[in-house]
Amino acid sequence: MIQKKDFLKVILLSIITCGIYEIIFLYEYDKELRSVLTHTKKRPPEYLLAFVLSLLTCGLFMFYWYYMVFASQADEAKATGVVFNVEDPVVMTICMIIPFFNIYLLCDNFNKLLEE
Repeated sequence: MIQKKDFLKVILLSIITCGIYEIIFLYEYDKELRSVLTHTKKRPPEYLLAFVLSLLTCGLFMFYWYYMVFASQADEAKATGVVFNVEDPVVMTICMIIPFFNIYLLCDNFNKLLEE
């Protein structure tokens, strides 16, 4: 069963584990997001592939992965009538440079899609 994402839990565990929990969270998040996205054909690359390509590109590929996640969430939201606080995937991707804000957006958008 898919559960809502708790932003504070993710942040606290990520700080305690020096970022390891964030990697695990994003892997699980990616798997659950794929089952939630039912009205859109736009899919982000799988997280493990994105993680490896991010290592090879000094982190640049992760911007693309976040953009694709946010774009697929936005498409799903439009198809289901869900309203996000920030709807533009480009703005959401730019916001990922703010520490932990990208995790907040991921959790908030995911939870809103679950409520649909």
